Amino acid sequence: MLGLLTIEKRPITIKSLNAMKEYDDTPLINDSVEIVRGSLAEGENLVTEVFKDAIDVGTYVNSFTWNIYRDSENVSDNYDVTKLFGELTITPRYIAIKPVDITKIYDAKELKSNKIEFLYDTSIVSGHELIVETDGSITNVGTIDNNIISYSIIKGNKDVTYNYEVDTIKGSLTIEKRPITIKSFDAEKVYDDTPLINDRVEIILGELVEGQVLITSTYQDAIDAGTYKNTIIWNIYDGLDDVSFNYDVSTILGTLVITE
Repeated sequence: MLGLLTIEKRPITIKSLNAMKEYDDTPLINDSVEIVRGSLAEGENLVTEVFKDAIDVGTYVNSFTWNIYRDSENVSDNYDVTKLFGELTITPRYIAIKPVDITKIYDAKELKSNKIEFLYDTSIVSGHELIVETDGSITNVGTIDNNIISYSIIKGNKDVTYNYEVDTIKGSLTIEKRPITIKSFDAEKVYDDTPLINDRVEIILGELVEGQVLITSTYQDAIDAGTYKNTIIWNIYDGLDDVSFNYDVSTILGTLVITE
């Protein structure tokens, strides 16, 4: 009576390994594979290939294919292979962005800015474009917050914002007063019991914004003998609007002299 000789498949368990990184728009690949249970027959080799190359943020199965060779002969059919898959994890890329603080001298023009700076040594991936919209707008002297109200990050025609964790910090817009210096003129006469007035005034340093007008008057009307400051009252108008508060005005006063 003849007996039977049976060769059963050799059981092994193969596992692909894990990998993790922050998003950088390049594939995350870990082609390391190990036998975690069982072993190959002596002289045989395991050849594997992973085929999941993760790029965008998320967690992926690190899939692989396998074959076992003795020299050039494929002997995979002699094995009962269990596969365990590692994970490929790409985390969002952290960036902190802030509108650049902008300051200018009053010029009656609206100040807005979508110019952005990166904080804490963060950055977007090279070749990506950051598009932002801010809400700040100021024309007169003062300081306001400039907040980021929307943002997107574009690669070519693709929106890749979801691959980033974005921290937004408010900036500021400041308009400072426009400096000018006004000078009243001198005058002199012998006492005649009538007021001595010189209402001539000129700007000797700085200049008004184009289209705006300086309205002045002097209010020292000297009558008696003596020396007086030729004091100035001033306002600056843009059409009918008084915009004097937007100016830092220095005055140099002339002298009114009435001799005996």
